[in-house]
Amino acid sequence: MRTISSYIILSFFLLILYARVQAQQTTTISGQVIERGSKQPVPFADVLFKGTTIGTITDENGYFNLSTTKQVNKIRASFLGYKPNEIPIEYGKKQDVIIELEEDGIELKTVEIKYQGNPAEMLIDSARKYRDVNDMKRYQSYQTQAYIKTQFNLYNLSEKFKNQKLLKPFKFMFEDPDTINGKPHYPFLISETLSEIYKKNGQDTKEFVNAAKISGIENENFTSLLSSVYNEFNFYNDNQLLLSKSFVGPLSPIAISYYKFYLTDSMFIGNNWCYKIDFKPRIQNEVVYDGSVWIHDSTYAIRKIDLKMNGDANINLVADFMVSAEYERLTDGHWVLSKEVARVDINPRDFINFTLNIAPKSENFRITINKTSSFKDYIINQPPGEQFAKMLDDVILADELKKDDKFWEEKRHDTLTIKEKAIYNKVDSIKKVPFFKFVYKVVDLVASGYLDLKYVGIGPLQEIWSMNEIEGHRIRLGGRTGDKLSKRFNLEGHISYGTKDQRIKWDLGVTYHFNKRKNPWRMLGFKIKMDVDQLGLSVDQWRPDNFLGTFLRRRKLSDLSYMHTFQFYYEHDWSSAFNQKISFTWMRIFDTGTLRFGLINPATGLVDEYLDHFTKAELQLETTFAWGQKFLTGRNKRRPLRGKFPIIKFTYALGIKGFLGSDYNYHKIKLSITDRIRINPLGYADYEITAGKIFGVVPYPLMEIHMGNDTYMYDRFAFNTMNYFEFVSDQWISIRYEHHFDGFFLNKIPGIRKLKLREVLGIRAVMGSISDENKRYMALPDHTFEIKDPVTGFHIPFIEMNAGLENIFNIMRIQFLWRLTHKRRPDPNHPGQEIFPSSINWGIMFGLYFNL
Repeated sequence: MRTISSYIILSFFLLILYARVQAQQTTTISGQVIERGSKQPVPFADVLFKGTTIGTITDENGYFNLSTTKQVNKIRASFLGYKPNEIPIEYGKKQDVIIELEEDGIELKTVEIKYQGNPAEMLIDSARKYRDVNDMKRYQSYQTQAYIKTQFNLYNLSEKFKNQKLLKPFKFMFEDPDTINGKPHYPFLISETLSEIYKKNGQDTKEFVNAAKISGIENENFTSLLSSVYNEFNFYNDNQLLLSKSFVGPLSPIAISYYKFYLTDSMFIGNNWCYKIDFKPRIQNEVVYDGSVWIHDSTYAIRKIDLKMNGDANINLVADFMVSAEYERLTDGHWVLSKEVARVDINPRDFINFTLNIAPKSENFRITINKTSSFKDYIINQPPGEQFAKMLDDVILADELKKDDKFWEEKRHDTLTIKEKAIYNKVDSIKKVPFFKFVYKVVDLVASGYLDLKYVGIGPLQEIWSMNEIEGHRIRLGGRTGDKLSKRFNLEGHISYGTKDQRIKWDLGVTYHFNKRKNPWRMLGFKIKMDVDQLGLSVDQWRPDNFLGTFLRRRKLSDLSYMHTFQFYYEHDWSSAFNQKISFTWMRIFDTGTLRFGLINPATGLVDEYLDHFTKAELQLETTFAWGQKFLTGRNKRRPLRGKFPIIKFTYALGIKGFLGSDYNYHKIKLSITDRIRINPLGYADYEITAGKIFGVVPYPLMEIHMGNDTYMYDRFAFNTMNYFEFVSDQWISIRYEHHFDGFFLNKIPGIRKLKLREVLGIRAVMGSISDENKRYMALPDHTFEIKDPVTGFHIPFIEMNAGLENIFNIMRIQFLWRLTHKRRPDPNHPGQEIFPSSINWGIMFGLYFNL
């Protein structure tokens, strides 16, 4: 009896286990919809699992891919002008199918809309009219749970590519691929995050990441970027910012100028009767969509939308982009986003295109990124949950992001397929391959400039050799500690030698992060330096010891100074939008023979004494406001990702005379506002407005040195027709404005539009002066001036303009520049001499600038 009972219990257990396994099985269907008889593909046909709302549309070649864990046994395809067709499928299996549609020839009878004109345009007008009612952003607030799954794949790999000797260690990556739209895909990374989202009307979205799982990557900064699920794919807006481009939306008031609309179908989606409207671009190369939208018949809300990037759009690197969204109506009548699926196909060979975009795009070797987001448990117009009450940052990571498998099995909004689960194991295997480790080091060397030797790094390699007028040939050896030693603590320094001045120079810097995750950013550092340097460089210019700058300068690099520097600083994020940095800098600047420090005799007005050096001791507080800004975080620096609002920066500096030998008392204030404005459909504009003033007597190197450019490479932050150290001021206001039309005009010229060139137009101006006290203290060098007309003595702004083309070979820009004021010209008061003799009145410059 005991044995029989054991068998019964075991059988019952196995039955339950089998039922659980069956309940979690995934049905995956890939295939193509074709026309019966001609066998031609049917693009943009609707395909869904019968008895569910899970569906998609076919691509331009009729291919589709669908999966679900629900119990289904049929799949249905339909399209205007064809009879719907259903075919049986096997539950819980992966299958490839062909669905044939037979021509119907019967006009829609279910749609009865009285409208003089295009009924599709009437529905679009109605959806636009009622969007203030249906759009989620109108709600006072909402809270929801979000699950996001991101997968990176390789596809369109030739057999020759896969069989290369270098890739033999990775052979296992090409086994058992996924099939999407009839093509094999080879996944190499997958991530999952589970978050709580809170959005209050008029405020930024708050996201609390409860759990995250990323195959092969343990960088929490990367986790934070991937976890941000609120992408602003708001299809009720006039425009959507996707891939850094502003797409004209189908509900925009000007949509009729960019799209042709067609009413093509009507059916129930769930319990909602909806009309389907297809839309096509009117003009090639415009940043618009191909796609369709289902509009609810009574509320005119978007029930479902499927969009595909216009294949001829002026966008680099991206071969294809598709996004779809589904909305559902809650019992209280609110429409909410329930699911969003986005896919972007990247063509790495399109990064640099020496064919000027005339030749056909290469179809080989693509990277695809698939992102699926689902939302549930909405709470509308209620106070925020406890975790949001005191959040200062837009995205906060839980203290412990890693969760066990049981947690994910319970909390996922959908189950992972067997192949998706296998990605985690595959990536772990890749990391162990010696060749992968070698490639990783090479890529890291190119990106960072440092040769990583685990505990230390040697570099930067681009600064090992350079040449200038002060040092002659400069040999430099530098290094830094590595993450293997510490991720919080970093030691960095170098030693250099000049063959002409025969001096040894060096520097040493230390930084320490108080937060292991570096979010929020709270860093302490100090630096000691005895070296040659150049004051007043823009953030885009090469440092004096960069070897590229040695060959690409139009003037000799002679305006350098020997400097002894000690700096101590602390940087603190109060929130992602509010940062402050306090620093103390002691600096002693020496005469190098080119930048002389001549003191003016008050009695004669002439220079009768030269300082060998002068010293400053400065305490500075820098405050930055940048709402909605995110960062790419490195070891000691971070790169801001542009947010929706302007960046406001205010700086106050205090010079302390007598402290550690300091020679000057002064106050310096500076305020700047920087932003990018999108002016649809005319592209976007970058602008910066800066104003400042120095109170007190200071030598000219401590004034505002207006940023010039002595190289042949275009610098978007500097005055490109202004020489380095040409103009200085102790009070000033400047403006920089550059408009990128993104091909708005050239896209409309047949033949030319194939080149995907983009127009750019800009202007820069600065108005400044020097106080009488500073004019009487130290003489300016012969090639340095106040911003005023030397003939009339009037203060007039320095102005230059630029016009050019960008996106040449996808990475190059050419700029034509004009210096509109303070031009080089004959001096009427001194025959045979020139005003601003070393300046340039116009020029042509090249630059490297990549933008999608």
